[in-house]
Order: sequence, then structure tokens, then C-alpha cells
Amino acid sequence: MSERDFLSDFQKSLSQQGPTLEQISFARKMVKEHLESLALIHQAALAGNYDWAQKFEIPWFGKVKLPRIAFLLFEARLAGCAAYLEYLDGQYGKVLESLRDGFMIAEPCRGSRFLISEMIGEAIPKMLLTNVRRISRIPPNLLEKVLRPLLGPWGNRSKVWRYD
Repeated sequence: MSERDFLSDFQKSLSQQGPTLEQISFARKMVKEHLESLALIHQAALAGNYDWAQKFEIPWFGKVKLPRIAFLLFEARLAGCAAYLEYLDGQYGKVLESLRDGFMIAEPCRGSRFLISEMIGEAIPKMLLTNVRRISRIPPNLLEKVLRPLLGPWGNRSKVWRYD
């Protein structure tokens, strides 16, 4: 099983019954291996510089190259996984930072004129809100008050706070 498949299964287990002990153990190993990339994402989110060196626009001269954005979904899942593990360890401040970093990963996808980028830009916040619901048993209205200031640009998007 690839890391990408594992993170997808881990995300599904968060939305259902919760991860097993084996999944949690493997997730800890995987997050430990990716600490450097998570630290870089955190640093970029703190600085507000989160374009990830990607060109998401369509060039005027007709040569259309699709930006590589699948890695953003992987990194957002990894940030969500790290947030869940930090929650289990009682590091609640880091949980909110990891979630904020995950929301910031999605920001450059929005307004890109590519359907796949827009879809990933919409999927990441919904996925991370699933993590938030699993991590904290806070009522939705209180959750919004607590997290909205920490989410930067995502805190002002009303459709992020829609509870399905």
C-alpha cells in the first residue's frame, strides 16, 4: 500500500469509526518521515507565502501545461493526519496550527481556471473539516468561533462552514 493510499484510508476511517491502533502506529511513522516537509509547509503558511512555486494560470500563447497539483491533496491529508496525532498526544495548539496549514495548502488552487485545481481546492477544506469534527466534539457554532480567526483567508468563506 502506498502512502497516498494509506492517507486516503486513514481519512475515511476518521469520518467513520475512527482509526485502528495499527493505522495510528503507521501514521506516526509516516508523519515522522515527513516532518521536514510539514515544517516547510508550516513556515510558508506562517509567512503567508503559499504559492508552492506553481504557475496556475493559462499562458496566453496557447501552450497549456497543467499544473501538478495532486501533491497538494497528499500534503493536506498528511497535515490532517498530523493534526489527529497531535490531538491524541494532547498538543492542542499544534492541532490548530496543522489544520491551518492544511487549509492554506488549498488556497493557491482556487481561481486557477483549471477544473481539477478548483476541485482539489474545494475538497481539501471539506476533508479537513471532517478531521475537525472527529478531533473535537465542539458544537458547530462554537467550532466556527474558535477556528475562524486561525484560518486566514479560509475563515471568511461562508461555504466552508456548511455542515452536511
